[in-house]
Amino acid sequence: MRVWALILAGGASRRMRRDKLTLPRVRGGEASVIDHVLAVAAACAERVTVAAPPGGVSFPVPNGVTVVCDPAWYQGPLAALANAWPNALAADALLVLAGDLPGIDPAVPAALASRLAAAPEVDAAVVVRDGVPQPLLALYRERAGAVFRQAAAAGERRLLPVLARMAVRPVDADALGWPVWWTKPVHTPADYEAWLRQTEGSA
Repeated sequence: MRVWALILAGGASRRMRRDKLTLPRVRGGEASVIDHVLAVAAACAERVTVAAPPGGVSFPVPNGVTVVCDPAWYQGPLAALANAWPNALAADALLVLAGDLPGIDPAVPAALASRLAAAPEVDAAVVVRDGVPQPLLALYRERAGAVFRQAAAAGERRLLPVLARMAVRPVDADALGWPVWWTKPVHTPADYEAWLRQTEGSA
């Protein structure tokens, strides 16, 4: 399956009180959280795009990565998806990832691709964690882009109701026994500290 990737990196990081994407992935390390997400995306996708705030990205992007800026500040992930969705997706599907996933493993996009390839009739394969679909951990067929754009144009803000209108195949992280940090974002200083402790083997 040919895949492109879109990483959402335009959030305000209000709960973290600093740019969480540029936090070191390990204590004292140089590589950041977003560096890791970019690397995982690049390993499975032919083309990687970053959806950024109007001012652009706050981190270096590798050669070949495209940056698409949101037209307005902090309008939410649905608006960012609608704005950055490729006009012509020359691939079988678009991998959508949140930028704040310090522990995402390459097995996650691989499982999504396997599930979507086995169900050509569906619009997306979506990670489910704790019983809740994760629309920013998902692999979408091209036709899903029109659904996102129509919803954003209608003034909708929430992703889950839009996702509910699509035919979706779940990839249940709990049923598969995935480690929690494969799919867990960092939203708060407490989240980040828990992640760091995990990398140090103390959590």
